[in-house]
Amino acid sequence: MGGLDMGCHGADGSEADAHHAADDISRSPCAADTRKGVLHGALLGVHMHTVLAWRGGAARVASMLRYGLEACDVRCSASCEVNDAGTAQDNTMPHTPVAGASIAGPITGPITGSNVGSVGAGRLLHVHGSLDWVACLESIAKAARPAVITLHDCSLLTGGCPYPLDCPGIFEGCLTPCPRGYANAATEQRRRHKALAEAHRLAGVQLVSPSGWLKGLVRSVLPQMPCSVIPNGVEPPMQGVTRSAARKKFGIDPDAKLVLFMAHGGEQAAYKSGDRWQEVWQSIRQRADGVLGFMVGGEVHDRGGDCIRWPYLDREHAQLCMAAADCFAYPTIADNHPLVVLEAMSLGCPVVAFDVGGLREQVQHGETGLLVPAGDWPGFVNACVSVLSSAGTRRALAAAGIEAYARKFTQDRMVRGYLALYARVLQA
Repeated sequence: MGGLDMGCHGADGSEADAHHAADDISRSPCAADTRKGVLHGALLGVHMHTVLAWRGGAARVASMLRYGLEACDVRCSASCEVNDAGTAQDNTMPHTPVAGASIAGPITGPITGSNVGSVGAGRLLHVHGSLDWVACLESIAKAARPAVITLHDCSLLTGGCPYPLDCPGIFEGCLTPCPRGYANAATEQRRRHKALAEAHRLAGVQLVSPSGWLKGLVRSVLPQMPCSVIPNGVEPPMQGVTRSAARKKFGIDPDAKLVLFMAHGGEQAAYKSGDRWQEVWQSIRQRADGVLGFMVGGEVHDRGGDCIRWPYLDREHAQLCMAAADCFAYPTIADNHPLVVLEAMSLGCPVVAFDVGGLREQVQHGETGLLVPAGDWPGFVNACVSVLSSAGTRRALAAAGIEAYARKFTQDRMVRGYLALYARVLQA
């Protein structure tokens, strides 16, 4: 394989709750009516606050929202707590369309959680994360300004960990000592819950979850805290990113079988089972004839036999990998509503994943992809092999995945959902 220069790389409740809440928010009112009836004259715009400026799913969602809102004549500003755009490779801004980067304006930061309530005065505050949740919430409460918080993981509900896995601490109170090693987890969890309650009381803070699964956790842990569901969305595939074009650039035979693993951190990505990628790849390779493997993420670019490891790729190159692949193997053991799954679906790359978190709200088993019980590694390998071994299965899953993306998981639908939520917050 060859022919593609990858030298420039940079940043990469219930199911019913999810579907009903998403439909309620996204269908009424329409974006235009929301702007004319509420947003214009009611606020000057929206201020997005993230931990990182560019990298990661939360930063990407904030960027897509800024772009979509500006396109709807809603002025936006943004701040971050860590500006990760300090090198040429980071400045590629892989998750932001070029037009969006110029329309949405620059990142202002770094800003700490303790003064986030003072930035973007006169604008609705939309927080996508903080390194200091208590200071962030106290700042919002002190300013008594309306705010929306999107939960991209469970960290606001716990004493530190983004996903509790099998730890009962999220429901019963964090354990002492914390089995994950978070310092003062029990005290921190209580402080976060108290600060959130005060921010809701004094500033009307509203929570949003991309998945019904995480909304269910909010309902169990903080039953008095309102939480809406707005599924994540992603941009349409970039122009010219097709299976044939991608395979031509990679130098892959049109009839070859390619399985793709991808996660930020590569084989160091703990929640994505990065440490088991090589083992899974070897099992697939032994059972599927003529299969090639791509492992994307981490810091290295090398080749071992029929498997190539790529570093953390920008959006264009990541999409080329997905478009070229026959199967996106995603053995995550904890997830909320991952953008990478939606991107694979939009490009017609069948997804095989563990049935955890909000994955079942993205992938309909047997129709738009395959889901395997969490921890069933032989079953995961079997599912990947079944996709790789049947062209008919691949075509059916790919077509259904593209249709599901277009119907439920576009950037435009996500923007409409948040516009409607902003209107409700301002009318409260």
